[in-house]
Amino acid sequence: MPMGSTPEQVAAQVAIVRRQRSEARVIGIAVAGPWRGGQELRVDGESLPVAFCASTLQVSDVLVSHASDGSPLVIITNLDED
Repeated sequence: MPMGSTPEQVAAQVAIVRRQRSEARVIGIAVAGPWRGGQELRVDGESLPVAFCASTLQVSDVLVSHASDGSPLVIITNLDED
């Protein structure tokens, strides 16, 4: 279910995921509407890279091009689960 799309709301959701799955290298968050929060997100004092993907092709491209530098990637999308 999509959640609100403010940076604060998304950061709170990412923080929960990171506490539950600290090993996660990619975190996907569904939002309602477009993302206007930029390409970085502050979560618990850390700056994480963000990619907004409006299509499955964009998600695939981002996953292929993401360098695994230690920071998890946050993929934000307004796509349906289907």
